[in-house]
Amino acid sequence: MTSLAIIFLLVSGPQNSLADTALKGERLFKDEDENIPWEITAKSLTYNEKEQSYIATGDVFIKKKDQTLHAQNVVYNIKTGIAEASGDVRLEAHGDVLTGQKGSFDLRKQTGKITNGCLFLKENHFYISGDVMEKVGEKSYLVSRCRVTTCDGDNPDWTITGSEVKVTIEGYGTVKHASFRVRGLPMFYMPYIIFPAKTKRQTGLLPPRLGYSDRRGAEYTQPFFWAINESSDATFYLHHMSRRGEKLGMEYRYILENNTKGTLMYDYLDDRKVDDGTPESIDWAYRDDNALRSNSNRYWFRMKNDQEMPFDFSAKLDLDIVSDQDYLHEFKDGYTGFDETEKYFVKNFGRGFDDYNDQVRINRLNLNRIWSQFSLNAEARWYDDVINRRQGESDQTLYYLPLIEFDGSKQPIFETPLYYNLDSEYRYSYKREGTITHRADIWPRAYLPLKLKNYLSFEPSIGVRETVWRIDEFESSSEDRTLNREIYDLKGELSTYIFKVYNANFGGVKRIKNTITPKIVYSYIPDVDQDNYPERIEKENLLTYSITSTFISKSLAKNAETEDEISIYDYHEFCRLKLEQSYDINKEKGDDPEPFLPIYGEIQINPGSYFSIRADAEWTQYENNFLNHSVRANLWDNRGDKLYVEHRYNRDSIESVNTSIKTDLYLKVTNRLAAYSDYEYNFLEDEKISSTLGFVYRSQCWSIDINYTDEDNDKQYAFMINLYGLGGFGTSH
Repeated sequence: MTSLAIIFLLVSGPQNSLADTALKGERLFKDEDENIPWEITAKSLTYNEKEQSYIATGDVFIKKKDQTLHAQNVVYNIKTGIAEASGDVRLEAHGDVLTGQKGSFDLRKQTGKITNGCLFLKENHFYISGDVMEKVGEKSYLVSRCRVTTCDGDNPDWTITGSEVKVTIEGYGTVKHASFRVRGLPMFYMPYIIFPAKTKRQTGLLPPRLGYSDRRGAEYTQPFFWAINESSDATFYLHHMSRRGEKLGMEYRYILENNTKGTLMYDYLDDRKVDDGTPESIDWAYRDDNALRSNSNRYWFRMKNDQEMPFDFSAKLDLDIVSDQDYLHEFKDGYTGFDETEKYFVKNFGRGFDDYNDQVRINRLNLNRIWSQFSLNAEARWYDDVINRRQGESDQTLYYLPLIEFDGSKQPIFETPLYYNLDSEYRYSYKREGTITHRADIWPRAYLPLKLKNYLSFEPSIGVRETVWRIDEFESSSEDRTLNREIYDLKGELSTYIFKVYNANFGGVKRIKNTITPKIVYSYIPDVDQDNYPERIEKENLLTYSITSTFISKSLAKNAETEDEISIYDYHEFCRLKLEQSYDINKEKGDDPEPFLPIYGEIQINPGSYFSIRADAEWTQYENNFLNHSVRANLWDNRGDKLYVEHRYNRDSIESVNTSIKTDLYLKVTNRLAAYSDYEYNFLEDEKISSTLGFVYRSQCWSIDINYTDEDNDKQYAFMINLYGLGGFGTSH
């Protein structure tokens, strides 16, 4: 939102007459509302009793708080309440600056006029100048022969000129006979412009978006913003697509407190195109799922809500209901597209949605309470299988209504050396065409931490798990059944901790601490007959050994000047390495020739400046090959150049291979010109997923962005100009 304001100094006349005076710091005028006096300083200050006027000359300053009027000459008439200022008139208030050759201010009516004036608004870096600038009401201003820009300098890159500008603060501004100019040259003319002139939210039209697409045709999106009240607002969208129809959208947002807020969004389209399997619809089909999309009524309803509850409970609601499996793919971009929606909810609620390609969408209502050592989560969760719902197929979706978890963190048992934690869960699950199940599971675990002097730590533990099912409408039996299972598990952890501190003196680092943590973990779950149970806990007899090494730097905090006992230090883990492998004793006893599980390794390097790397991999020594590996690297510099590279390789159990590479590059060619690109390639399909190449040029008050995108057999060219302070416009096709 653009905010324009013109601020005039308003004072009331003095209560007492003064004789001829030449002084500094004399208090003359008082503010009637706050009863705070204005202070005036001048080289010469006199009083004309006949004219009932104060005359101040020579570097006149009239001040109160952060408001200052400066001029070479000021004449204030007590009888009329008019102050005349001339000679380098400069009015500063709250960082905004108004300058002119001369001005006349009616202090009683709170109106005024300044000639050859220029107003600078600090908040949005606006310059407004005109032959005559008038304050015609309490919040209304009129500027004749005006010029508006956000560019510095006497010859700005762009301006909007007009015969007249009228502005109402917290309302709207209008420009008559507006001309957009580049370096003084007129580019296009508009007889009338309306713009918002406010510091608060205001109902009105938002900037539209124009575009062209092979699938959608010519596009025009017009948002309308409704400021309902101080705690809520809404936005309505009209998205015209010449080939597809009119898509209507709305958003409703409210914030009552920091932890009580919600957003609801809904879009609807009566699509002219369907995917019904006919040759005519082949151009509109997405064949990733081999399912048709025969519906023309298309929609997406999504909502997230955070609510504070009594007794320190909190509630969260997530809804994600879409008409068909192709909708989110079709409308991935734009004001109400999946990408913008995902960014908004992650930023404001800390959680997003399932991937736009997922046909099963999660909906949930969560109630949460956290104590110092316990936590409670109660959740109603249901999964919407879009294809099954649309195709009318058998619904095997599992619903949890509810799912309740009560957990306890590791804590001592009274005054004994023993510790315990607790995992417990109850869930009521059902399928619309299948079983209805009550399941209760409780799993306490007891620990006995032991120390061998300061060299070794050994912690044996035992867990006892009890699970009870009540199964109604069991598929293989006409009778309801109740089942229960008891099973225990054993675990023992043996570890040590080795470290050494090295003195350092580079880049502000004082010391570096290297830690090495070897660990051996034995875990055992007995082999129990579980053929009659709905789910299994697999037997386990595993020995896992690992070694982890970290490097931590210690440096003096930026706000600390000397290294002493009260100094504040910054600690930063800049390197971490881990190797881990497991040995399956059950496989060894069963004469399995491959009892060793794959070796897992990871490394993270993050020195804090210029680059960071994270890599992980699984290696099988029996095949002398990788099962999977990935590398993610970020590089940057002080100029603003950035490079992100990610490579992934995965080989699943059926020996299919999936490997891809993704890069993002942002390169500053000069201080104003930058190039950027991203590229993603799938080696399994031997095809490019997407690529983008673009250039952006940024000036002090405007920028231009040109890019080309090739994605999903759809080529797009985009061109956008952004005028800082006014917004942007452009097209894409």
